[in-house]
Parts: sequence; structure tokens; C-alpha cells
Amino acid sequence: MTEHQHRNESNERLSLTEPRHRSNGNPTSGQKKIVKWRMNERMKTVSVAMVYCLNIGTDPPDVVKPDPCARLECWIDPFKSQPSKALENIGKALQAGYERLQPRARHKIALDPTSENAKKMCQSERKNAKDERVLFHYNGHGVPKPTHSGEIWFFNKNFTQYIPLSIYDLQSWLGCPSIYVFDCNYAGLIVNWFLTFAEQREKDAAASQGKVSSESAPMKDFILLASCGAEDLLPMSPELPADVFTACLLTPIKMALRWFCSNSLIAKPITHDMLDRIPGKLADRKTPLGELNWVFTAITDTIGWNVLPRGDEFSLIFRLVGLKITDVFQKLFRQDLLVANVFRNFLLAERVLKSLNCTPISHPKLPPTHQHPMWEAWDLAVDNCLAQLPAMLENPNIEYSPLPFFSEQLTAFEIWIKSASEKKEAPGQLPIVLQVLLAQAHRLRALILLADFLDLGSWAVNLALSVGIFPYVLKLLQVVDTELRKVLVFIWAKILALDKSCQLDLVKDNGHSYFIKELSSSSAASQRVQAAFILSVVTNNCRPGQSACLEGGLLTQCNLLLNDPDPMMRRWAVLCMGKLWESFEEAKTFAVHSNAHEKLCAVLTDPVPEVRAAAVFSLGLFIGGSEKDEARSSIELNIGITLPIVTEDASPMVRKELVISLSRLVRCYESQFRQVADGGEKKKGREEEERSNDNNQPASVFPMLWKVITSMISDPHPEVSSMAESVVKMINPSFYNETIPLPPLRGSNSSRKALTSSTRKKPLLGLLSSSATNTRPPSDSPPSSGRESQVTTPSHNLPNSPSHILAAAASALLSPLSKNHSHADLRAMAESHEEDPVEYVELQSVYYEWSCEYFAGPIRSAQRPDDHHAEKIWRKRRNDTIKQNLRTSVHFEENSEKVVHIRLDQVAVMDVSESTTRVLLHTFEPTILIADDRDGIAVWDREAAVRISRFRNVSGPSQEVLARTTSMNLMNETDNTLLLIGSDDGIIRIWSGYDEPNGSGIHDRIEPKLVTAWKAIPSLIPSGRGAGLVTHWQQSRCHLFASGDTNVIRLWDMDKEALVQDIVTGSDSCVTTLTSNSDTGAVIAGFGDGSIRVYDARTPGRYGTVMTLSEHREWVLGVEMRGSSKRVISGSTAGDVRFWDMSQPVSSSKNFHPFTSNMSAIAVHRHTPVLACGSSSQKIKIYNFNGEEMNEIRYHDGFLGQRIGPVSCLQFHSLSTVLAGGSTDSLVSLYSANYSNQKMKM
Repeated sequence: MTEHQHRNESNERLSLTEPRHRSNGNPTSGQKKIVKWRMNERMKTVSVAMVYCLNIGTDPPDVVKPDPCARLECWIDPFKSQPSKALENIGKALQAGYERLQPRARHKIALDPTSENAKKMCQSERKNAKDERVLFHYNGHGVPKPTHSGEIWFFNKNFTQYIPLSIYDLQSWLGCPSIYVFDCNYAGLIVNWFLTFAEQREKDAAASQGKVSSESAPMKDFILLASCGAEDLLPMSPELPADVFTACLLTPIKMALRWFCSNSLIAKPITHDMLDRIPGKLADRKTPLGELNWVFTAITDTIGWNVLPRGDEFSLIFRLVGLKITDVFQKLFRQDLLVANVFRNFLLAERVLKSLNCTPISHPKLPPTHQHPMWEAWDLAVDNCLAQLPAMLENPNIEYSPLPFFSEQLTAFEIWIKSASEKKEAPGQLPIVLQVLLAQAHRLRALILLADFLDLGSWAVNLALSVGIFPYVLKLLQVVDTELRKVLVFIWAKILALDKSCQLDLVKDNGHSYFIKELSSSSAASQRVQAAFILSVVTNNCRPGQSACLEGGLLTQCNLLLNDPDPMMRRWAVLCMGKLWESFEEAKTFAVHSNAHEKLCAVLTDPVPEVRAAAVFSLGLFIGGSEKDEARSSIELNIGITLPIVTEDASPMVRKELVISLSRLVRCYESQFRQVADGGEKKKGREEEERSNDNNQPASVFPMLWKVITSMISDPHPEVSSMAESVVKMINPSFYNETIPLPPLRGSNSSRKALTSSTRKKPLLGLLSSSATNTRPPSDSPPSSGRESQVTTPSHNLPNSPSHILAAAASALLSPLSKNHSHADLRAMAESHEEDPVEYVELQSVYYEWSCEYFAGPIRSAQRPDDHHAEKIWRKRRNDTIKQNLRTSVHFEENSEKVVHIRLDQVAVMDVSESTTRVLLHTFEPTILIADDRDGIAVWDREAAVRISRFRNVSGPSQEVLARTTSMNLMNETDNTLLLIGSDDGIIRIWSGYDEPNGSGIHDRIEPKLVTAWKAIPSLIPSGRGAGLVTHWQQSRCHLFASGDTNVIRLWDMDKEALVQDIVTGSDSCVTTLTSNSDTGAVIAGFGDGSIRVYDARTPGRYGTVMTLSEHREWVLGVEMRGSSKRVISGSTAGDVRFWDMSQPVSSSKNFHPFTSNMSAIAVHRHTPVLACGSSSQKIKIYNFNGEEMNEIRYHDGFLGQRIGPVSCLQFHSLSTVLAGGSTDSLVSLYSANYSNQKMKM
């Protein structure tokens, strides 16, 4: 079984519904778009240049200040001390404010400087900063307003004159990158002229073709913040500081609280003195002041996240999924710690100054934020805090109650997730969730919600990475809390599923050790699987990661997990091993010493196809790099001869990985394989034998492997076949040009002449594994008594000479299935390969990439209703209604032996234009499937009697070897039904979408999708005679029984997609029909010699025969076991029908003869005790279980007469009393016990 058994809404087991059946191990989607969450280069503000032009005591001439007016600068009253002392204290306060924002920066301040002093300071700071950012803060409260020609004012040495300084010169001194803060009246003028000068520099640089001096260098990276617009005066209210803008930037909490108290009626009892005495420190989130600062940071971060405009290359990509995060947000809020703090505080400045009729300005320009809804959350948090302040100040021992802000925001985020969609706007609470990760109290809940959010899809992961999740979760790897481990591992799995570039970050911070320990823990299997996936990404094409994980003991841990009971754990342990030693010789050497490769070979027989594919994939990665190491070469060749154990695997995904792994072996030993392909092994056989004996390798290893590779060109799955073909062409480009003389064949002289006068190309290697002794003479006749004598026991050995190909070619060419394909057509199909260009392209596996897609999709939310949930519910209700209606029918008797008397009348006739060999009625859909005498399948609407679709049972347009359809079964009838088709070349193909309407034109055809294909009976050869491939599908256990012209009954477990058992038939005749009972394990087979044998599938295959029933003398047409009862009904071509009581199997309990001979078909209803027998004499007879003939259907002339041809097949509907009959003259008829006089339209 796979990771879990799939069931539908009715709790019925479904088969072949795993992701691998939709893509065959190929990634289903293209490369996921990854938002640019990493900054191309980290930028730091390393220098802060502060210029204060106050000239305390002297007001500028162009500003008239009221009395009283705002006086505080940096919360200091300059008139309460000596001007020089006050200026010094203001400078210290300003510097302290910037040091809180960025303590590691170099801070330089100039108080009332001259323009020359300012120039020296600016040039010095730029020189020290080199290529890093410099912040320039200008306070011009003591000088005139900026001029309309782009100048700001300084002093002369004696403070007798105001000296203008052009912004152009300031740009030259500070250069880029830089950030400018202008706190003065008419500050918007400075911004306007700054941008004008910057544009002028760009034009000058373009005109001079890059030959510019440092004085006129273009401004490429700058940020501007201004306190007001170009015509705004700063507020002068005495209740506010004179530098409101600077106060917002450097002391946001103090400014925000004072502004709140001045604008809130509730907080009137709170004085400024009380605000200054709020307990705690800004950096301590457990104190009132620290929590307010924490809330303020979260709110301003969220506002920036929500309002920043689209501006980078990803904006168009993510516009449809609601992403608003671009490199603008990254640049302002993530790239630089100081810039991020300043811009968060700038949002407060806008809110405060907007209420004072000033508009602060920034470049890049931000959308208006002063009325953002998150400010209401801030007001509520402040109100809740200040409500406790009087009591805390009165009694310091009173315990502070934390604010409910973060828990409420997490609740809002949780509600958003419940109705989440990538088409909705991004959740506004996401930045707050990241802030909550810093606090232990809410961390677990925040991580769980974050995990649920990331599980929504790659768009959610992109959002989280953009907002800045990565450094948070990277730091959390240092936390040892076991409760966080499960969620944290999941979050890392989701991140690495999208962006695998994080592998180096994990290795650098020793994060890989965290996940290696997780592998050896007693955590849940899903948690360890996610850890294994993370480690596989760490080692994927990353030598530092491989080295670190090898030293950390990853290979040892993976060895211990190869026998883990969880299949996903085994799968990812194997993939970890493969990625660890991929192109890493040190890891391969360690693997050899620990016998890891031998342990991995044992996984090739794992019951789960994904695990087997992973084992083949990882063993293939082990091959290579042993050119100078004979011991390693011997190991590689041993792996090469071990891998073909999966050549008969039912999963094409596993076989595809086999071809890719063998192609690596071919690349490494190209010269030896070229010798084998050119026949050189015969010339150097003795030398090779001596050399191989020294290496403990058989001399035939390369011929054997070459034979395996060439045989896989005949694989029924087109992807596997094309890959094998490319490997063969790489070694032998003339492979398709080699000709093989055909031996004498039985048949007409013209046929012999046509065959011997031409050549047959090697595309017929599709029949490589068939036996030459299985050829049969062509025949178009229905089953006859002499049929069993023409069947021989097939060989299961790989052919050792071209004669097998020749016999297969002869059989295909002489088969009646090729009557529409002349020898010239077949030759043209082969010669079409001659013009194919030889492309030496190394095969690359995508199995690992496909496996990683599991973690990119929903995992935690896998139980949520998907897009098809409503359809599944509707289908269940429809199926239940159909069952209920039919159970109340007078003709429906569940497993009853009651005698009934009904009459079947013809209700529809369909002309399918081909001779019919098989018909199949869907239980719940109004469709009938019809197989012709070649490889054509038609799907008809049996109610409207119109054809829905038609297709050929071939894997691809290049597979032109004709094979006759000999069996059909429907799988998963209660859900999305699959069609299983077996053909007489031993191949089973399973199709989905077979009932999708398709047109007759080439361009408008919608072909069904091939779900899987494999050779169930490798020894079969296409033929116009014999039983071909006979199958029986057991839905309750998802078991498939396959037999036919062979001496075994093969039991395939379709959950495992593996051969479970070979039941030896004990007969030299072919198997003609199969049935089984899932409860008892009984398997009943009818044979061409008339015998019926009963087997017990629970016992070993060679001892499985329980009994033999031998009353039939000719070809058994059908055997039906009546439900769980012991009654078995059979019929043969001799015209006899027999009833068997399995409790007394000495002889049949009842028998009758509907026909004296030439009976061609029999069908027994599953629930109603009726059966139908058909004859080549254009008759169908309906009987009850007493042997009483209820009615006979025969051909009638006339317009209203029943039309029926020589009957070739019959099939009852599994629930209703509807019979379908096919004939050799292209007519398919439907008969029903419904007495409606109105027949269906034809």
C-alpha cells in the first residue's frame, strides 16, 4: 500500500488515485515564483551627521512667533539655562535619540555651525561611511526659511549673518547612499529642490557619457524626510514641542502619549508628569512602557506592510494574489535598522502633524496613513494602559495586566485563515504575528497560526518571507522548547519547499543539527518526515550542506530509518541518502564502509512504489566517480545488476527511474557498452572474463545490462520507452538502421515474398520479451473446441537471440489485426526512426523535485473540502439513489436463488462499424464500452444510443505494434472511474477520462489520459487466436488477477503496484476466464480444455490448486461465482451450462444445453437469478437458474424486427436487468426487462 488507502465518500477503497498516477513522478507545475524577499545587499547607516541651527534667543526675521509658543527642543526648554548650556544639552538629547535607534553608528553633531564646519563634517562622515548610508539631520528653527532657489541657511562665525548653502552642494558633500531629515519651516521646498538637483545630475551624467567629477556625480540612492510642505509653517502651540517632527522620529512613545492625552476625553485625568512616570523600560516588553513600545512597533510595521505601493518586477505577478509587498517595503522597513525605525516613527509624525494642519513629506512618497484603521487599535491599547496608570503610580506593587492587543490580533488572523484564499487581500495581521514570535507567552499560538497560514500555498509562503519571517524562524532554532519543535519543523519544511536557497543559512547557523536530532527523536512520523525533507534540501547540490550533514551523522540516521513502518519516512530517508552522496565522493566512501548501498538495494522490493522509485533514484546517484577505484567499480556494477529487479514493476514511475539510473551506468562505462552494442564482447570475451574475474564480476554483466536497456524500449509507457531509446541511441546511433533477415514463415507465397523482400526495423523490440514458440496461425473464427491445442507454455526468460523479435514480427504481420496496415506501412513506421537526429542529452531525474511538491501543497489542511468536494457528495447521493431504486425493483434479488420469469426486449441497437469482441456496462453512468477486434475502444451513451468517444488502446502515436483487446474492467466505479484494458501482448493499460467527448478531427480530439501501463504477462505475443490476456478486477482489495495464454495466474496488488504472487495453474491449456471471492480468497479459472480449477490465493502459488472440475469438454466461456455463496455457474463453447456446488464439487449439481454447439458467449447477472447465452447463429437465449428458457432473441427481418448478428460477447448490468450483446457484424444491442413501449433513439 502507499502512504494511505484512498477511499471515497462511501468509504469504498479506490485504486490508482495517488499523485503519482496524475503525473508519473513529473512535477505537475512549473517553477514557483519566489518574491524577492532577500535584499540584494544589506545596507547599514553607519554615520549620523546632525546639524542644529537654533541661535537660542534670536528668532529668524521671516517668522513671527506668538506668545506663548512652542519652545521645547528635544524635550528641553532652551530658556531655562544659559543658551550655550541649553544648546549642548539639546545636542546630547538629539544624539541619545539616534543612539537608541542605531547604537553602533558613528554620531557627529554640529551646533549652530558655519557652512564650512558643516561641509567638513559632511565630507568626513561620507569618507568614514565609504559605501554605506549616512544620515543627515538638519534643524533650522533658528534660521530663515529655505529659499525658493534651493538653499538652506547657516551662520557666519560671529553670528551676524545668515549664510545660504545650496542643496546641490550638500548633495556633493554627502553623496549616496544617504538619508536626509529636514525639520524646519517650508521643508517641502528643500525636497522639491533636492529632487530637481538630483534629476539635473542624472542629465549631466548622461550628457557627459559617465565622465563626471565627484562634485556632480548622480544621486542614485537617497531617502528624504521633511517636517512639512513647501508652504507650511510648523505648529507653534505651547502644548507641543517646537520640534514635533523630530520628537515623533526619536521619541515616538512619549510624543504619541502626549498627543493622545491632548485629543482624548477619556484620558483627561492623565497629566504629562504621569506620562513621564510610566513604569518600565522601552526594551522590556513585560513592563507597561515596553509593551506600549512593542505594540507601537507592530502597528506601524503593519501599516507600512498594508499601504506601500507596488513598485518592483513582482507586483504584476502577485497582483492577482493580493501581494502588496515589494522592494519598497524591504528597502524602508527591512534593509536598514535605523531607516526602519525612522520610517515607522514617520507614520506617527504624519498622524500627529496632519491633525495640526501640516503634511510631512517623504521620498519615496508614501500613501496617506494617518487614518489607517490600525491607529484605532493603537488608541485602544494606549487607553487600556493609561487606565491602569494612576493605580500603578499610587501603588507600585500592583500587578500590571498585559494588553489584550496581541491575543486579539491573533484571533483576527485565525478568522482570516478560515476563509483564506489567494485571491483575497493579504492578511493585515501578518507583521503582528511576527512580532508576537518575540514573546514567549504568545509564541506557540503564533507559530501554529503561522504554520496554518503557510499551508495555504506558495503565495502564503511568499507573503511571509516578504514580511520578514526568515530571521525570526532561524533564530528560533536555538530554542529547545519541545512544544515548539513540531510546528517549527513544519514551518521550515514549507519555506524550503518554495525557496531552497535558504539551505546555506541553515548550515551557517548550524541549523542542520537541529533537524538531524529530530530524525532520531521519538516525535511523530510526519514530523520526522518533514525533518528528513529539510535535510535533503540542505544537501541538495550544496557541498557545505553535504559536508556538514555527513559530519553530523545523517547517513547513519538514514540507515536506521530504512525499516521504519511509515512509508513516507522510508522514502525521505532514502532520498536524503541519495542527495547526501550525490557527486560527493567522501559520502560515497562512508556509505561503502557502512554498507549503506547494500541496505538500499533491499528497499527495491518495498511495497510502496514511491519508496522503490526513491531507492532506484538514490542508487543511481551512487553511480559515478569510480574511474580509478576498482572496488568502487565492482560495487557500481553490482548495483547495476541488482537494479533490473524492478523491470517488471507495475509502476512506470519506478521503471522510469530505472532507465535513468542505468543511463548513468552507461555513461560511466560507455566504452564497454559500445563494445557490447558493436559485438565487440565476442572478440574480447576472454580478456574481459579474466578482467572481470579479478573484479569478482561475471563476464556477461555488460551484455546483460545492455539487453535490459534495449528491452525497455518496448516498455508500454511512452515516457519510459522514449528514455530507453535515447540511451540506446547514445551508444549505438545506428540502432534503428540495423536490418534483420526474416526467417521463412507459414502463409501464402505473397506474404512470404513481401516479408523476405524487405527488412524489419528494431522498433519491434516492443515484443522483445516474447517467446518465439508462442506464434499461432491466424484465425478470425470464434472460440472452438480445438483452440486449446494451439496454446503452448510461454517462457519467462529474457530472449537470447533475435529470433524472438523475428517471431513477434511475423506474428504481428500475419495477424488479422494488421489487415489495415500493409507491410509497407509497418516498414514506414520503422524507417521513420532513421531520420531522427541523435541527441546526446544526459537523462535527468525529476523524481526528487516531484517529491518535494508534496510539501509545497496543503498538509495540515489536507482534510479541508477540496474543489471537487461538492461533486463527490453529489456522486455519492446519485449512486445511493440508483442502488435504492434498483433494490426496490421487482427483478432485483440480492444473492437470491428465487426462480424468476422475466422477458428481455430490445431497447437499442448501435452500429459501431467494427466487429465487437468485448462490451462493458458502467454501473452508475449511462455508458457502454465497446472493444473492437483490434485495439479500438468506443464509449457510447446507452440511453441516447450515441457515441461519446473513441480511442485506440496504445500508449502513444509511436507505438504502432497492433495488439488485440482481450479484457476490459472498470475500476473505482463509485468515483472517477478508470478503464483497465488488457491486450494479447500481455500489456495492461489503465485510462482516465475515457468518457470525455472527443471529435473525429485530428485537431479537436480530446484523448483519454494514460494512468499507468505495464506488461502483466511478459511472455505473451500478439496473436489473432487464443485467450490473450485475461483479467479480473477485485475492487474491495484492489487486487488484479491476470492470466491467459500462460501457465500462471498473476496476482497484482494495485495499491502496491507490485506482483504479489504467481499461482501455477497446473494446466498446459490457456486460462480463458477468471473470477474470485475476496472474502474466502478463492480464485476460479476456466481453461481452454474445458476444465475449471479452483485456487486459494492465500497459499503459496505452486500449492494453490484446491480442486479441478472437468465436466466441460471445450473452451470455457465464462465462470461466475454468485456473491458470497458457494454456487458457481459456468458455460463452454460446447453449448452446455453447468451449476456447481462448491461444498460438493464431485459433479455439477445442475446442467442444461442452450445450444448443441457453437455457443460463443455467456453472461450471469450478479444479483438477479438469470443468465444469457449467445451463439454465432445469431441467437441469444435467456434462462433462469432452473434452466427454464424465458425468451429467445433472434434476428428478424423488417423495419421493426430485432437486429442481431453472430453473437461475440454478452454483459449484464451489475444492478439493473439490462443486457448488452455484441456481434461480429458491428451491431451492439441492448435488452431490458423494462416493458416501456418507447424504444431509445438510434
